Amino acid sequence: MFSLALFIGLYSYGVFFLGIIGWLTRPDIFLFTLIWLILLIIYILKIDFKPARPAGGFQINNLKLDSLSRLFLLLIFLQLLINLIGALGPELGFDALWYHLTLPKLWLSEGFLKFYPGPINKYSVMPMLTELLYIPAVALGSAVWAKLIHYSFGILTLFVTYRLSRKFLTVRYSLLAVLIMSSNLVFSWQQATAYIDLARTFFESLALLLFLENKFYKSAVSLGLAACTKLLALGSLPIYWILLWYQKRSVKYAIYYLLITVILISPWLLRSYLATGNPVYPFFSPMLDETSISLNPLDIWRLFISSSDPVNPIHLIVLPLVFPQFLRLKLKLRLVSVYCLLSLLVWWLTPRTGGGRFILPYLPAFSVLTAIIIFELRDKFIRNFLIYLSLILSIISISYRFAANTKYLPVIFGLQSRQDFLSKNLNFSFGDYTDTDNYLTAILHPSDKIAVLGINNLFYIPIAHITDDVSGADYLLIRYTDSDFAPDSSWMLLHENPLTHTRLYRHP
Repeated sequence: MFSLALFIGLYSYGVFFLGIIGWLTRPDIFLFTLIWLILLIIYILKIDFKPARPAGGFQINNLKLDSLSRLFLLLIFLQLLINLIGALGPELGFDALWYHLTLPKLWLSEGFLKFYPGPINKYSVMPMLTELLYIPAVALGSAVWAKLIHYSFGILTLFVTYRLSRKFLTVRYSLLAVLIMSSNLVFSWQQATAYIDLARTFFESLALLLFLENKFYKSAVSLGLAACTKLLALGSLPIYWILLWYQKRSVKYAIYYLLITVILISPWLLRSYLATGNPVYPFFSPMLDETSISLNPLDIWRLFISSSDPVNPIHLIVLPLVFPQFLRLKLKLRLVSVYCLLSLLVWWLTPRTGGGRFILPYLPAFSVLTAIIIFELRDKFIRNFLIYLSLILSIISISYRFAANTKYLPVIFGLQSRQDFLSKNLNFSFGDYTDTDNYLTAILHPSDKIAVLGINNLFYIPIAHITDDVSGADYLLIRYTDSDFAPDSSWMLLHENPLTHTRLYRHP
């Protein structure tokens, strides 16, 4: 699993350096991807596949599963199938249309990794390992490929969750841990988007797995890749420092762990510093006003109960049972418990603009710990109650996500056009845009430039035509409900779209 993570990281860094030297073109991307795939296939063919030991891997095919384990497995596959429906539909997610997909599209049109000043593209110099994976997907002309990449990270996360569980649990309870993880609504929602949080979750959960295997330096590499995916992953560094001290009573390992993680992310920090003078831009700059931290302890309760993208409440139900059993647990199990507690503290100290997404990277550990506590319970009635409650919550999650994803079925099966789907499902009053009547697409020529004001999510606009210079633009597209800019008399009104709340002007 670590080798796969390393290959993913190497691919992203390959695209990164292509973008730095100005070779970010479709032919260069496809050639590099082909070379990477050949090397990956060669590596896989050289692997000596041996039967996994009972405590490792995702090998369940030779095991006789009891009826409950088969039910767990069935619900997991059903959840993944429902999530796949969402992944196969057009992208609707706000952040994906804002920058996760738009920046790769912009960079591809520019041919290099450009920094875009201003509030809309303020994240264009942040570490973006996963967005670089989306560039070949965007080059193929569809957001669905990017969504499938993110969906795949969800599957990889479940594999890591199983491997974590098998260090402590039987197959049945390991599958229970995977079921609990997949039943988190925030996990299922993320699997149907082209966000990046599941990529970070994969790398962070792998870092924990490697740490528990005493592969500390590989764990640091994995955490470094998580930080390259999302800078907030650096918040996990203090967790591992504490765990290293708890286990080794040595500062040396903590220093090495820090150095490896920082080295992995340093090219991104250097790029940001050279472009803005700030290695962690837009943090500590006027561009980022979402830095308020709430220290209200009730936020932890709301995370599990009333979050907009909810976390499985089974974690909260089982949490009080951790403390009386803590001292009876073995060292590795105590490390998982401490990891979960510290990760909750890190989340609590983080600006919570992302809802349940920001706790998602730690949910594999929470799911494993929840399954461990259920397994360790001596009261058979309570243990069975929690197992069946997990089943009920899984069925609720599957039902909820199926209801949410049914809107994609007509467009997936060709019964509805993509444009009609977007016209009916995008939120035009909250920053989204698409050319619903195809007027803009019809009049734009290859050499035309268009300035856009009041529109936050630009992914569905013909990117190659966009310019930041209003005075040098041929066309001006304004969302009149969100922009105070009033064009002067030199701009001629061509078209108004009441659905998208936009007006299109032309410079005579």
